[in-house]
Amino acid sequence: MLCADDPLPFTPERVLVAGVSGSGKTTLSGRIGALWGLRHIEIDGLFHGANWTPRPEFLDDVRAFAAEDRWVTEWQYTSKGTDAILAPRAQLALWLDYPYRVVRGRLVRRTLARGVLRTSPSCGCGIRARRSDGCGLRPTRQGCRSRRRSGGRARGRR
Repeated sequence: MLCADDPLPFTPERVLVAGVSGSGKTTLSGRIGALWGLRHIEIDGLFHGANWTPRPEFLDDVRAFAAEDRWVTEWQYTSKGTDAILAPRAQLALWLDYPYRVVRGRLVRRTLARGVLRTSPSCGCGIRARRSDGCGLRPTRQGCRSRRRSGGRARGRR
């Protein structure tokens, strides 16, 4: 096990980033992907379907990207079966372990920002994952257009 100050013996090609909600898993995954040239898959975008319901194709999509050579993603949904797929393929696992006050502050800011901006982390609007239903195949604004037609409501709220 390496410490934060230890240099990596190689540049990993498959990375998992773990931590509690609000710890910065998605942010760090995106930065690692950009820095190391890895494909960043936002696993929330694979899991959530319409109206925030779980997608039946979720594990098939996880298997598909896990079989690729280079990726970084958040280590989540282990109770749904991702652990057996992702962990054996990962070359590096990072655990974000911040104090409660730090994580709570991030969650409050994120929640307020999403409420004010009326944005949603769901499919579309920059999700960089490949899904079998076509949503999120590339960073498009398709999900945003459908939200605009519904009056900008996120998560099905009125």
